[in-house]
Order: sequence, then structure tokens, then C-alpha cells
Amino acid sequence: MEHWDIRIGDQNLEFRDFGTNDPLITFDQVLGYVNATPRDEYDVYIFGSDGELKRMDPEKSQDLRQPGAEHFLVFRTDRAYRMKIDDDRIDWGVRWISGKALRTISGIPPEAELYLERKDEADRKIEDCDMLDLDKHSVERFYSRKPHWKLKIRQNVYTFDRAIVSVREALTEAGFDLQKGWDMVLITASGRQNKTIDDTLDLSEPGIEKLRVKPKAVNNGEARPSSVRAFDLLEKDVRFLDNLNIRWETIEDAGKRWLIIRGYEVPPGFDVQRIDLALMIPKNYPATQIDMFYCNPPAKRADGRPCDKTQKNEVIEGHSYQRWSRHRDGVSAWNPDIDCIETHLELVEECFGREVGR
Repeated sequence: MEHWDIRIGDQNLEFRDFGTNDPLITFDQVLGYVNATPRDEYDVYIFGSDGELKRMDPEKSQDLRQPGAEHFLVFRTDRAYRMKIDDDRIDWGVRWISGKALRTISGIPPEAELYLERKDEADRKIEDCDMLDLDKHSVERFYSRKPHWKLKIRQNVYTFDRAIVSVREALTEAGFDLQKGWDMVLITASGRQNKTIDDTLDLSEPGIEKLRVKPKAVNNGEARPSSVRAFDLLEKDVRFLDNLNIRWETIEDAGKRWLIIRGYEVPPGFDVQRIDLALMIPKNYPATQIDMFYCNPPAKRADGRPCDKTQKNEVIEGHSYQRWSRHRDGVSAWNPDIDCIETHLELVEECFGREVGR
């Protein structure tokens, strides 16, 4: 005598195994296997091997000899909840569904990302542990897409379809001439890593990673101008600035202490390419924050539009520096345990980028 195995699951997609000698199974028989009573309070769904989910007609039987017809879901419910996932419409038997169940019944592979479409706010990324209320709207709409990772190079953000990317590929994507020499530092939430053209970048950390790219120093035999060190910086600040492979100085003028970064590169969209960037360093830094920044020559938009709150100047060693009045507040408030020259330069980059829409 032939035997057919069936699996019956609940709303959590937890299945139990049963067997029958009859290839035709009815709605009532499925409910009987799991002791689901009274009959009129339950729905039965056929869960096909192709991921299709359809309600079982209470007056018809299911032929187990058909491929993929041996999985059933039983829900205690008084209605069906409709969803649309990519191009497929799915009925679900209860008000709540987990992200994992949603992914399973729709056949979305684990490497793809799943999102809930929303009209008045950003679409919501759905994790396996999320519980979704299907009673909020008549039809919930979900979509899947391949995961992607972002990398910021200078002021532009580039998107990749995998977390591990070669430095060579990243520079090519950003339009760099690979025949020239470049010094590169990958900046992540956990720290900084020096990179070469033959290295790879791991973009799997949360947030947008940043790759600092600077031309390699070229020495034609001339002695590099000596840098002034009128006061000492923190060791971590010295390491950071030295790794940038740029000329920097600390000077004192009219009772104020200044860090001057020579030849600082500003993003495209301004009327200058490089400036001397000045930061005022308080005497009890980092307990007291670094505030604002100063430019010589002035950094003006290439389209002639003025930059807000840059009209005042500061004289440093006889040179006029344009003051960018930019202050920290709210979530960006200065934290002496974390913030330093590096994080303030990130704020400088953000301010420049914001002015030219980058």
C-alpha cells in the first residue's frame, strides 16, 4: 500500500510530520491531524515547493500525488490578510507575520534585502526578527533587492554589490589615474587602515566607509620646508596628521593657538582647489571643543553663490583667513572622550560638501 508524507505548520512556520495512505486529503482531515476545532474558525493554506501560498477550498480535496503539494499551514483566523511581495500577491491567515516567515513564504534568498514600502517616509528594511502587523493597511507591499555597500571617496559616494572590493576597483570607479602614485587610508568606525593599490577593502561595517586618497609625495631633491611646532598636539592627533602626508604646523599668534594645514584640498565646486586650513586649538583641548574653521585664500562657490556665515575674517600671522562659522549641537555636540582633530576635519569635509550638494 502506498504511503504519503505530509507536513503541517502553524503561523510561525513550525512544522509537524504526518502520514496517510490516501493520496486525496481534505480540509477537514488536515484540521483533524492538528486537532484544530471548531472548523469554522480555521483556514488551511497549501504551501507549494515553489513558495506559492494559496488557501485550500474547504469543499475540495488536495491530491498529494502532485509535486510539492505535501506542505500545509493551519491558521486560526476569521479573514485573510493580503500582501504583495515583488510581483506576487500572497494571502496570509493571521494578522502578524515575522520577517523570517515573510522571507520563507515568498522565496526570497538569504543574501537579498527585504523592504516594506512606505509613502510618507523612508522604506523600512525588514529583518528576520521583525514582527509585522498586516492589519494597518488593506495591502502591504514588500520588495526585495540585492544588498549593497557604500564607499565615500573624497566627496562622492560609490555603491558596490558586495562587501569586499579591491582598492584598484574602487579607484577606477572613482576615476583615478592608476598610473599615478596614491596614498590611501580606509577610515571605518573601528579605526584607520593604510592601504595600497593591491589591497582589498572590507565594507561590511555599518555606515558609509571612507577612503582618503592623496597623491604620493614627490621629492625632486629639494628639502621639504620645515614645519613650525609652537605647541604640542595629542599623540593621536600627530599620528593622524602625519598619516595624511601633508604639511601641518602649530603656531601661536596674539594669544591664540592655531593648527595650520597647508595645501588642504577642497572638493570640486569651489573656486579654489587647495587652501591653508586653520583650526583654533583651545589651551585645555580636548576638554574644550575645537570650534569653526578658517580658510586662506577664501573658499567660494564656483557658481558665485555666497556661502552662509563666511563673511568675517581672522588675521593669523598677518594673513587674512575666511571664518566659516559652523558649530556643533544636538547629536553632533563635542564629546572630549571621542572628538579630536580627525573628527573635526570630518565636520569640515561635511560642511564643504554640503555647500556644493555633495
